[in-house]
Amino acid sequence: MTANITSVASVLGALMVSGGIAMAADLPARAAPLEPAPIFSTVSGYVDVGVGIGWAHNSYSNVSDYGLGSIFTNSGGGRDSTWSIAGAGRANVWLSPSFSMQADVWGSSDSAKIKNCTGCGSANDTSFNIGTHLSYRDPNAFLVGIYGALGSLNGGNGVSASTNHGTIGLEGQVYFGATTLYAQAGYASTISAADSASANAWNARGVIRHYFNPNLRISGELGYAHLSFDSYNNNNNNNSGSANARQVNWGVGVENKFGTSPFSAFLKYEGTDTQFKSSSVQCCVYTVSSNDKTTAHAIKAGFRIYFNEGTLLANDRNGTTLDIRDPISSIGRGFGVNTSSNNNNQLN
Repeated sequence: MTANITSVASVLGALMVSGGIAMAADLPARAAPLEPAPIFSTVSGYVDVGVGIGWAHNSYSNVSDYGLGSIFTNSGGGRDSTWSIAGAGRANVWLSPSFSMQADVWGSSDSAKIKNCTGCGSANDTSFNIGTHLSYRDPNAFLVGIYGALGSLNGGNGVSASTNHGTIGLEGQVYFGATTLYAQAGYASTISAADSASANAWNARGVIRHYFNPNLRISGELGYAHLSFDSYNNNNNNNSGSANARQVNWGVGVENKFGTSPFSAFLKYEGTDTQFKSSSVQCCVYTVSSNDKTTAHAIKAGFRIYFNEGTLLANDRNGTTLDIRDPISSIGRGFGVNTSSNNNNQLN
């Protein structure tokens, strides 16, 4: 009896093994894990347009030292109202599963005018920039890259002459779930400008983005830029001296993409604190020192149209996630109407 049970068990075991082998033969072979790859293999990106309104507070002080104890001071300031219109187009293409290239084109037109004053002065400017980014990216962890741009500032509250300049820099991102940290540092220099506007600048900025859901993003930014003039010629009267400017910028914004549609809307607040300091020798006789400061605030709103993009979060990790802040244009646009650098035409 025991022998019979053993025989039956042996037969059943053989049948189960052979059946398992047969079933396994009928199943498809398991594919090897795929390398991480971008969501889109084609060019993706967006275009946007926005308008803004703002206000600024200006102050200035001038000290003229004629020697022998003859010192004269002049100070003042005021408030400006501002408006702006801006647009941008950005596109990303993957060169390989880890390397991507992004192209940027952006520009703006800005105007500032003394508040509550009919027929008073105003300052207007336009700026245009074109740039590119080359990046190594792991969409699940980080991005590192370089960027470069060429720009032109025409007019400006502090610089009324046309100024062409270039910008280069390093940038990186780190991803923590629904949060992105973005850091950027760069150097800029004028290519063609009036003698007194020839300058070099550097800037650094940090950005944090958080996604409450894949299509709802809130962001914050803090940055600093410093500009030094290569030569300083007050009013083009053969005067010599030195000048520099610095700017602190900050802001918060929100963007919402409407479901699976290509459209999104954004709203943001931006603030800048811009300061200009100079010292010059007037007609080889006396010295003049100037200190100008403008603190500006703006509310901007607009919309974007995405192409070949998924959610905002997917775009952040796999698409057009980068931008460029041009320090020369930012500082040049930062001065209000009621500053001595604008009223006395010192940067021309």
